[in-house]
Amino acid sequence: MNKIYCFLLLFLLSSALSAQEYPTRGEIYDYEVGDIFHFTEEAHWGGEGASGGMGATVNMEVIFKEYSENDSTLKYKFFKRSLIGSSEQPEPYIEERIDSIIYYDLDQIISGDTLYENPNFYNGRKTVASEGENGYDYIKSRFTAGCGRSYYLYEYSYPYAWTEYEVILVYYKKGDEEWGEEQVIVSIPEIDTDNYLVEVFPNPVKETLNIRMNHSFNNQCFLVIMSLTGQQMAQFPIDSNETNIDGNGLKPGIYIYQIIGEDNVLIQSDKLVIL
Repeated sequence: MNKIYCFLLLFLLSSALSAQEYPTRGEIYDYEVGDIFHFTEEAHWGGEGASGGMGATVNMEVIFKEYSENDSTLKYKFFKRSLIGSSEQPEPYIEERIDSIIYYDLDQIISGDTLYENPNFYNGRKTVASEGENGYDYIKSRFTAGCGRSYYLYEYSYPYAWTEYEVILVYYKKGDEEWGEEQVIVSIPEIDTDNYLVEVFPNPVKETLNIRMNHSFNNQCFLVIMSLTGQQMAQFPIDSNETNIDGNGLKPGIYIYQIIGEDNVLIQSDKLVIL
C-alpha cells in the first residue's frame, strides 16, 4: 500500500511540475503599450459553383493597457491598420479600427500538444502548439509568450463546401526586441502618394497643431479627430497648404487623426497625443 501511495504521490508531483512548464494566460497575453505586431491573413472557400478568397496584411499596435487586480483581468486596446484584397473587391483597400479585448483567468495554464523554446522562432519565447479535428473542422494553433496567438489555421471540409483560413505572425517589436520581417502598410498600391505629402506637427501637441501639405486645393480636405473607441470628436477644414488648428478644445489624451481628401480618400492616419 505504501509503495502504491508513494508512486501516486510522485506521479502527481511530476504532473504538477510538468504543467508549470506551460505558460499561463497572463504570460501569453503579456503586452505593453507600444508593442507592434504584423500578421498576414489568407482565406479561401468554395462549394457548389461558388468560390473565392481574400488576403490581408495587418499592422497592430498596443495603445492602451489596464490591469485589474480585483478581477485578475487585463484590458487592452489595439490600433489596427489592414491592407485587404479579395475576389469580390480585387483593388486593395485600407481598413483602420480600434479593437478592445479583456483577458480573464490570467493564472490558467495554456497547455497543448507541444511546448518549445526555439531561438529561430519568436526569439526563443515559450510557445505552445496544438492541433486537432472535430467532425468536419481541423484547427492548428500556436500561442507564444508575450505575443498572443502567433499562428492559427482553420479548415472546414464538407462534401459540398470547404473553407481554409490562416493567420501568421510574421513580425513583432516589443521594446528593443524584434523578430521577423516587417510588413509595414504605408499606402494603397498604385495610388500616387506624391500628390499628398503631409506633415502633422508637433505630436504630442499642447496648443496649436500644424498641418502642412503640398496638395493643390481644388476641393477641401478635412482633419478628423476620433477617440480610441472610434467616436468622432472634432472635424476641421484644411483649405490651404499650411493650416493651424487650435487643440485647446480637446481634453488631454490619445486620439486618432485622419486626413480626408477629395472623394473621401483617406490620405493619412495616425495617433495624436494632446497634452
